[in-house]
Amino acid sequence: MAKTLVLIDPDKSMVREVKDVSQYYMEGIRMVYGVYIDDINLKEFNGRTTQETVIELLQRNSIPQSEIDEKLHVFTEELPYEHYNVAGHDFANLGEGAKEALEKLSNDNEIILGAASGQLERILKNMFERAGLKMESYFKFGAYGDAAMDMGGIIKAALEKANGFGIPRERTFFVGYSPQSISAAKALGLRTIAIATDYFYPEQLTQAGAERVTKSPRDIPKLVR
Repeated sequence: MAKTLVLIDPDKSMVREVKDVSQYYMEGIRMVYGVYIDDINLKEFNGRTTQETVIELLQRNSIPQSEIDEKLHVFTEELPYEHYNVAGHDFANLGEGAKEALEKLSNDNEIILGAASGQLERILKNMFERAGLKMESYFKFGAYGDAAMDMGGIIKAALEKANGFGIPRERTFFVGYSPQSISAAKALGLRTIAIATDYFYPEQLTQAGAERVTKSPRDIPKLVR
């Protein structure tokens, strides 16, 4: 039987914070760019990648683009430390059925499971650990928020890492929670499954190109099959 590639954005679809942790962006920006922004609300940036989020925040505060670009890689290195300082000692929540779904997908010999997320890898690993799981136990490879500016670039980076498996696009699925990521995956010719959380309405996900929408990660293995 031909193998299937499944790319998942785990952030918010599989694991999420239990409280508002917007302060870690404030601290990361202050440390790297020397600017204090005290009104950051990350809910405004749901579906946006790490790089898209920080660039827009800095542009709103009149930071020159040349300075933004020059220090961006430093920011993506610094941000996981600030995230840990703000959120690293609290529990993180697993989506309903997320552990069951990840175990089924990763243990299926006909499925290659990878990650493609706008969040940074070290932050996601910390979130998984605080939810009682090890992310590396499930995903064979991944591309994250430092791989590209937008979700299209991040998904492309994940696909490049998967080239050695020789799986065609028609047997490649992307699972995400946001219209931005679903539309990016659809544009790349991937099959698309959306997890409807409380961040976006199912109708928004369908309009973005989701072939299937579910409220529970538990349904993902069945939908892929």
